[in-house]
Amino acid sequence: MSQAIEKLFSTVSDSYNDLPKEVWILSGISFINRCGTMVLFFIAIYLSQYMNFDIVTTGRIVGFYGIGAILGSFLGGILTDKKGAFFVQTLSLFCTAICFYSLEHLNSEFSFTIVLFFSGMFFDMIRPANSTAISQYCEPETRVKAFVLERQAINLGNSIGPALGGFLVVYGFHWLFRIDSLTCILAFILLWINFHDKKRTIKHSLNIKKSQSLSSPLKNRAFLIFLAISFLIGICFFQIFSTYPIFMKSHYQLTEFKFGMIMSLNAILIILFEMILANYAKKFDPLRVIGVGAFMMGIGFAILPFNSNYVFAIFAMSIWSIGEMISLPFMSAHIANMANENNRGKYLGIYSSIFTSSLAFAPMIGSLIIDNIGYKALWVSIGVLGIIIWFLLEQIKPESELREK
Repeated sequence: MSQAIEKLFSTVSDSYNDLPKEVWILSGISFINRCGTMVLFFIAIYLSQYMNFDIVTTGRIVGFYGIGAILGSFLGGILTDKKGAFFVQTLSLFCTAICFYSLEHLNSEFSFTIVLFFSGMFFDMIRPANSTAISQYCEPETRVKAFVLERQAINLGNSIGPALGGFLVVYGFHWLFRIDSLTCILAFILLWINFHDKKRTIKHSLNIKKSQSLSSPLKNRAFLIFLAISFLIGICFFQIFSTYPIFMKSHYQLTEFKFGMIMSLNAILIILFEMILANYAKKFDPLRVIGVGAFMMGIGFAILPFNSNYVFAIFAMSIWSIGEMISLPFMSAHIANMANENNRGKYLGIYSSIFTSSLAFAPMIGSLIIDNIGYKALWVSIGVLGIIIWFLLEQIKPESELREK
């Protein structure tokens, strides 16, 4: 048993060997920044219970954070191409720190709406910039692994953030806002120390046809098709933040603790196996890998209503987790490889905006199906959608052919 565990950890460790130091640092910045997501998990409680806003007003205020996030991803991509990834990341971290710190000093609906809008905008502005920087320090062959590392750092930060936030709230919400602001400053300092004197590093230049090097990615038909497919994948995946926990509690009769354990197992699976899966899957065409991932994600959700056993719930989670692990990092890498060095920020920015928007539409679509037809129809529909996505991706030319065009 001990030998098997040692072999597993050795395999996991070996999977990270060929990643550049800069990718580790950039992922570390993402980790520190995401540890500061605690505000997002507790702001609704703060507004409703401590500032005494009603539930409708609270929802409206928090909704502006999401609008800002979509805009921030788009603007971050444009600014990255114009000013560089370092500039956008420093701007994002510094301004987010100011926004988070100012939250404890606000007392009106208007002020909270404005500050949370800009918080979402500046916080998500870093995403395309960070992804672009990671792409610049990697060869196309290692970009999938680099995005896996970034995803793992973000997931780990997202796991620590709420736990840290719950501890800080005991001593007052003002500590939540201050420590959240501090994590942004720490990430800013780490970024400045390691990258302020480095010129924009280009590791590789793709052989892209002139028609694909146009300044506007919106003129790239293959990119637009993939954006639409990415949105559909987001509709499947983001059920885990809305309809999935409600269904698991009602159908499987899970306590909050048991549901939390399932989501913790999801995080453990990602940390242990995502890089191994990426290493294995990189020998195949990325679009085919994404298709298989979407298919498995759909199947993992589709089987949910056909049992109510806790072990079966873990089994279903394992299936959609594998789909998540082999689709999401390949999606980011495919977008980065599709672009060239002069417009990669725009590509990743638009992609981030569209994928983030599916986070807003997923609960609306899911709840609408549940209200009119029921939970079983929702999960079967997600399964069918996964199959459709897999079929659509099978019809697209391989990435290698898209690069040559």
